[in-house]
Amino acid sequence: MTAWLDSRHRLRLLLAGAFLHGAALQASAASFIWPDTVAPCNTSLQACIDGAAAPSQIRIVSNTVSNTGPAGQDVVITRSISLVAGLGYRPVFPAGIGIAVVPATAVESTISGITLRDAGMVILPAAGGSFTIEKMQLLDNAGGGGIEFQALGSAPVYLRVHDNEYVRRGGAGSFLVAQSEGAPISGEVSFNRVSIPDSDSSAYGILVASTGAGGFDFTVANNEVRSGFAYGGICALSTVAAGSAGSSSIRIHGNVLIPRRRGVGSATCVFGGEGAIEARITHNTIVGFGAAISLITRPFNPPLSTQPISGYVIGNLLAHNGAAFRRDGIAAVSGSEVSNSQNLFFGNGANFNGSAAATAGSGTITADPRLYSLQYPYLNEGSPAIGAGNPFSLPAGLPLLDADGTRRIKNVAGGGGNVIDIGAYEYGDDWFSARANGSNSSFNTLQLPHPAINGVSTARVLVTPNYTRGSGVASNAPFGVYYSLATGQWSIFNQDTGISMPIGAGYSAMAPATGSGLFLHQVAATGPTQNESILDNAAVNDLPEQIVLVTSNWNPPGSTGVYNDHNLAMVYGDGERWRIRNADAAPFPNSAAFNLYAQPASISAFRHVANSVNSIVGSTGIDNPRLNGFRCAELMVTPLSSLGDRRFDVYYDTSSDRWRIFSAGSIPDGATFNVVFSPRQVTECGRPMFASGFEDG
Repeated sequence: MTAWLDSRHRLRLLLAGAFLHGAALQASAASFIWPDTVAPCNTSLQACIDGAAAPSQIRIVSNTVSNTGPAGQDVVITRSISLVAGLGYRPVFPAGIGIAVVPATAVESTISGITLRDAGMVILPAAGGSFTIEKMQLLDNAGGGGIEFQALGSAPVYLRVHDNEYVRRGGAGSFLVAQSEGAPISGEVSFNRVSIPDSDSSAYGILVASTGAGGFDFTVANNEVRSGFAYGGICALSTVAAGSAGSSSIRIHGNVLIPRRRGVGSATCVFGGEGAIEARITHNTIVGFGAAISLITRPFNPPLSTQPISGYVIGNLLAHNGAAFRRDGIAAVSGSEVSNSQNLFFGNGANFNGSAAATAGSGTITADPRLYSLQYPYLNEGSPAIGAGNPFSLPAGLPLLDADGTRRIKNVAGGGGNVIDIGAYEYGDDWFSARANGSNSSFNTLQLPHPAINGVSTARVLVTPNYTRGSGVASNAPFGVYYSLATGQWSIFNQDTGISMPIGAGYSAMAPATGSGLFLHQVAATGPTQNESILDNAAVNDLPEQIVLVTSNWNPPGSTGVYNDHNLAMVYGDGERWRIRNADAAPFPNSAAFNLYAQPASISAFRHVANSVNSIVGSTGIDNPRLNGFRCAELMVTPLSSLGDRRFDVYYDTSSDRWRIFSAGSIPDGATFNVVFSPRQVTECGRPMFASGFEDG
């Protein structure tokens, strides 16, 4: 950060004697682009910000940002100005130039889609407001390049930090410190990916703290934090003069915490101090730390009067740590009680320890969780964690997703109801591919054998043509799937029976586990038909932002088989309902059936929009940090109606290390696609199977 920030505005949290380093706009907001040819956005970015009317959104439509303003100074925002990447752009600031939001009045501001290098963000609201930081890339080689949020006034402040990437390769500092000196602060820190070298100089990854009477109310959920920390990867504390602190609450849910070296540092901590704290620590996966969960009196500058910590610890997977669940003298404080249940412990030096050690609560499991690896602790088949979680512990207000952004509710354990797994990851979806050859294809069909769907006529199989999975051959025909009672196998077929399945044609396939967001839709058996069929399912009704996939199903149980030789698209139409559409406006045949999959948007389920920046010669490039560089990934893609009546496939472009969606002829600007992939499948296909981490230490 540059010199305009004097020491009065630096965080005042004394931690072991040292300083720490390191919502939507209103509907009436104006919109500007930068760089532009007209004032105020025809010179520097700072001039554009200073000259734009408030409230405004400024969209940066350049990947290289050189003229930010005065040389060597951070970009400064003092009003209701949002600064976001233009559609299809990834603006990169000059090294050392950060962003400071320092309003004197209550404002709303969103910062989105920008890359900062060796510089961070400071947000210092003096009079309340609402702030969103999302889809940022923070690349830090020297430390101090994280996010510092400090509420200086007394008015309530809301902060949302969502879907950001933070990579620090040197120095010290945290990804996020959110602190109040007196104002009540609330917010959500979710789906961020944090990578920091193991170091004693790294005090925290994410810290929420209060040094005043306002207290805090935060949910920290579904983040991936890779590092060891002196105090903790995700922590909460309250520290003020005795008797003046407000009560606070923290929900630490669904996070994955992994050190880069076994036995290093602490994962999560709640430090008892002068203010009471309610802590709900649920469904995290914590592997390989010195200490996994610590509920203790503040170890630095010990409080003169410690207030209670209450709450619960439920559904966590705690494996191969030195100490799994530590409770110290805080338990002596009247009202300090943290229950525990349905956690899984394995391979820890001690499951319960500390001067006021807890005892195992109901549903505790002490068994091998059968992890894929220590560095990638997904559940393998047969894990005792599968179906053993507690759905009632899920925090309100969050999408029902796991740490990978896939569905949280999957009924793979049997018995029905809302079944979830212990830990941060849900088990159950299967991803695979098929390529037509002389033995697995005939006429217009291609067999799709896989253990997850063999013999399961009710499976909701989804497929996408994948040119890279084939051998340079495209089927170029509307397609679907069907189940053979004779063989007990699923197959892909061309809807036009006169078009043979070409030898070498390739497809990606997804067999989702049963559970939320998975259903069959069937057109009425009699009556007039149209080119759109309205869905009526809780997974999609009134949810225009849902990511919805569709594949034709020729013969669900009870059907004699119905062809629909037309390209499909999804559209969100009148009456607040999703609809399946025949893209050429032809009516659906009676009883035509479709497999549907729907989930909230996430890092692994998103909407891609083609434009002049990402599209060339009939294809549009997908830019996703967890997908880029992985030729072995499997993708599911469903076009929205904006594509028109065009067939499509996906392929991997080795020149850019990006996946692309291809359509013969051209892809119009604005063509939109729902895209889903599996981070687990990418992990398994893109990394050595036996570099498991079990051999380390």
